[in-house]
Amino acid sequence: MRICFHTKWLVSLLFLYSFISSISCAEDVTGLQQELADLKAAVYSLEAAQLAPATSGDSEALTSMNRNARVLIGGEVAVDYAYLTRTKQGSSGNRLQSSEWKTQSANLRFRIDATPDAYFYLKLDLDDAGSNTPGQGLIEECKFIWQNIRSSDWGLVFGKGEVPYGQDRTLGIIQSYHHNDLLDSGEGPTILTGSKSNPDPLVVADDPSLGRTAHPGEVDNVYLLELNYTFRDFLKFEASVFQNNDGRDENGYLSTMHENRSDDFGMQSFAFRTWFTPLEGLTVESSFIRKHSATRGDTDVFGQAAKTSQMAASFGFDYVSAGPWEFFGEYQHGWDWNYTEGYDVDIAQLAAVREITPSFKLGVMTEWMRIDDRGEIDNYAKLVTSGKYMFDTGIYLILEYGYEWFDFGDADAHMIAFRCGWNF
Repeated sequence: MRICFHTKWLVSLLFLYSFISSISCAEDVTGLQQELADLKAAVYSLEAAQLAPATSGDSEALTSMNRNARVLIGGEVAVDYAYLTRTKQGSSGNRLQSSEWKTQSANLRFRIDATPDAYFYLKLDLDDAGSNTPGQGLIEECKFIWQNIRSSDWGLVFGKGEVPYGQDRTLGIIQSYHHNDLLDSGEGPTILTGSKSNPDPLVVADDPSLGRTAHPGEVDNVYLLELNYTFRDFLKFEASVFQNNDGRDENGYLSTMHENRSDDFGMQSFAFRTWFTPLEGLTVESSFIRKHSATRGDTDVFGQAAKTSQMAASFGFDYVSAGPWEFFGEYQHGWDWNYTEGYDVDIAQLAAVREITPSFKLGVMTEWMRIDDRGEIDNYAKLVTSGKYMFDTGIYLILEYGYEWFDFGDADAHMIAFRCGWNF
C-alpha cells in the first residue's frame, strides 16, 4: 500500500512537471514568435526610414497592426472646371452652353507588402462610393499580386482590377476615345458632342447630335485571374480570364443571371497584352480582348443580329526621344462589338508632347473614330491642345481646349477645361 501511495505521488509529480514544462515551452515559442515579429517590424521600419524624404524625417511607410507588413498609402485627386458649347438637338444654328465644376479621379491607393515580391493592392474610388452599378462602387481594385514567383520571371494577379487590354493614353483632362465608351468618365469627358442627360451608351439617346458611342476601350471593375511574364526590360506578356458584367435586359438594365446561370459562366471572357521595347525610348503595345455575355446574345430579346461575344484588338506605341519630345498613339479595331453581328469600330490616335521646361509641357492630340452598325455609319473626330504646369510639391495645373466634330459637320462642340490636381 505504501509503495502504491508513493507511486501515485511520483506519477502526479511527473505529470505536474510535464505540464509546467509544456507551459514554459509554449511561452518560449510565443516569445520567439514575438521576437521574430519585432525583428520583422524593425526591418520594415529601417526600410521605411531609408525611403524618408530628404527634407523631412517623416517615414513614407507604415507598419501594419500585426507588425508583419509594410503599408504604403497614396492616391490622386483633381478638381475641374469646364465650359462647353455644342450643337443643339434638331438645330444647326442654335447652340447649348453649359459650365460645370466636378471632382475627378478622387482615389485612395494602398499597397501592403508582405515581402518585396508579394503584396496586396487596394484602390478606393471615392467618386463611385454611392454607385449602384453592379461591379462598381467604392472598391475599384482589390487584388493579391505575386512577382518573381520562386525567383522566376513569372507573376500572378488574383482579385478585382483592370483587364490587361489597350494602351489608353491621353494628354490630361479630355479623355481619349480609347478610354471607354461613356460620354463622361471618372477621369474626364470623352465624347463632347453627346447629350449628358443620358450617359448610357447602350440606351438610345433623344439627341440627334449624339450617334452611336459603344466602342472598345478600358475594362476595369472586374474579377480576374492574370498570369504575366517579364523578360528584363525588354518584354512583358500578360494574360487573364475575367468575369464580364455586361449583361443587360431588353430595357438596357444590367442583368447578372440568364437561364439560371451567370452571363459569363466559367469566365469565358479573356484578354492578353504584350509590351515590347525594341529600341531605347520606344515601347510597343499589342493586345486582344473577348467579352462574353449570355444575356446580350439572346436573339429573342435583342434580335437576330445579337451575339454572345464581342472582340477587339489594340496596337499602340510610346516614344520618348533623347530631346524634349514624346510621341504616342494607338489603333483599335472591334468587330461584332456591342454584341451585334456586323457592328465594327475603328479608332485611331496620334499625339505629341513637348517639354518647354522641366515643369511645363505642351501637347496636342488628334483622334478619329468610325462606327459601322450594319451599314449605318457614325464618324467622330477630335482635336485637343493642352498645357500642363507641375509644381515642386507634385501639385499640377492643366488648361485644355478640345474641339470635336460629329459626322463631319452635322454637329460639333467646343470645350475649355481647367484642372488642379495632385498625385501623392
